[in-house]
Amino acid sequence: MKGKKMYQHSETTNNGMFEIGYDIGSFGRWFRLYMGFLLISLLLFINPFVSSTIASDGMLRVAAELGGYIILWVGIYMAAFHFLAKFLCEKVHPWVATAVFLGPPLVLIVMGIIPPMFATAFGIYVGLSFIVMFAIRYGGCEVVAIPTLVLKQRYTVYCPLNAIDVVERAALQDEMSKKDRFLGIVSLGIVTLVGGYFSVFNMSGVITQFPALGILEINSNWALLLLVPALYYLKNTYLAYRAQASLLAPQVRKYGLGAAFLIIFALGFKFNQLQGFHLWIGTVGFGVLYTVYEIFRRTIRKVRG
Repeated sequence: MKGKKMYQHSETTNNGMFEIGYDIGSFGRWFRLYMGFLLISLLLFINPFVSSTIASDGMLRVAAELGGYIILWVGIYMAAFHFLAKFLCEKVHPWVATAVFLGPPLVLIVMGIIPPMFATAFGIYVGLSFIVMFAIRYGGCEVVAIPTLVLKQRYTVYCPLNAIDVVERAALQDEMSKKDRFLGIVSLGIVTLVGGYFSVFNMSGVITQFPALGILEINSNWALLLLVPALYYLKNTYLAYRAQASLLAPQVRKYGLGAAFLIIFALGFKFNQLQGFHLWIGTVGFGVLYTVYEIFRRTIRKVRG
């Protein structure tokens, strides 16, 4: 995907399609706004490290240190985006860009290599980026949202929350689903209400951080309702494949990926094994694997050439 001016986006098209990693749907957009404010609130007001540091060093010193580190993260990503985004996204592949932009800080934080305050600043930077994504309607990787806004270039870069975008895209109506409008409406309702509930209150971990919200907690068996639209999208996948005779056809990918992620979400929420951190690890892991594949493929091509 070539870099485009910031406001050249199409939130949805007439057939219910939008480009994953570039555009964004309505639910995905508002979910990112929610995640932005939630992440910043948790890191600033619930984080025991910040609280203890304020108690020992004072609020002004902590604010100055955090602010400095946040500015440093902005500078790092501005430079990385300016020098690498065009090459990685246009000449290589968006998955490689994901591994490069998202992998290093995640590895450094998980391994405890960087100072805790620097890691906290990265989390706040991501939270601010979610809010920017809402403002500019960008559906790519959160860590490049601020450079996208400032440099006015947007690229397709995949990120953890694209899993939600994939499901939302499958739920959008198109010519095929209009033939069975009732099932389409039921499926959309289940995805919105059940999927929305578990992603907002379960995957984000907000209930564990704010015990007062425990009154909103429902039985995890409700997550299995997501299998209903998953089966519906699998049927549409089959019909689209029969009509287009290609596993890579747009409608096949739209419904097939939506069904696959709905099944993952249903089982993950049912057994309480799916958290936002898992999506980060999975996304970076796939990006790294694709990077290795690209290196291997290009090496073989040079040897044969």
